Amino acid sequence: MANLFRHGFHLDSGDPTTANETTPFIDGQLGKVTSETNTALFSPGRAPRVYQYVQRSATDAVTPAVGQIAYWKDLDNFIVTTDVSDAAATNGGLVAGFFPSASLAAGKYGCIQVAGVGPVLLKGSPTATAAAGSVIFVDAGGADAACDCTDNFADAAAVTNAGPIVATALTAKNAGSIGTHVVEALIHPTRHSW
Repeated sequence: MANLFRHGFHLDSGDPTTANETTPFIDGQLGKVTSETNTALFSPGRAPRVYQYVQRSATDAVTPAVGQIAYWKDLDNFIVTTDVSDAAATNGGLVAGFFPSASLAAGKYGCIQVAGVGPVLLKGSPTATAAAGSVIFVDAGGADAACDCTDNFADAAAVTNAGPIVATALTAKNAGSIGTHVVEALIHPTRHSW
């Protein structure tokens, strides 16, 4: 993919799923959002994938996995983390989006996916078997950046540690063979910055 440059949004790699930059290319780029229709994750196509340019916390000690939750650490400066104890809010944190790959290093600038079709990482033993239409929510009592799923909204409300609903599954786990507990999903976390 060539350099991505749209509406003041520039990535040297041209690929929002692998961006890992030392500094933003353009002043004011941090926090910008772009929509793409093609990606290397899952099957490329016309389904929208919406990415936001952010900085990963320099103190974030856990390398994000494909589809792992990105919590807001600093909403004013667009800093995200995988560590819920370091997030802007506890008990499920404020979900910024999802890491599209493991490429974004601590302290670097790159993209998280904030809407559209993309990967979501589920915890090892979700409440229900992921299938098309499953409701995906933050597991507020589990490990950092963990999602759980149920068959419907009513079942999700009954789960003790159910945090905010952040996505709807489009496939079962292992979709696209990019991660053991990854599903392809329609991502829709609550908007806090755009």
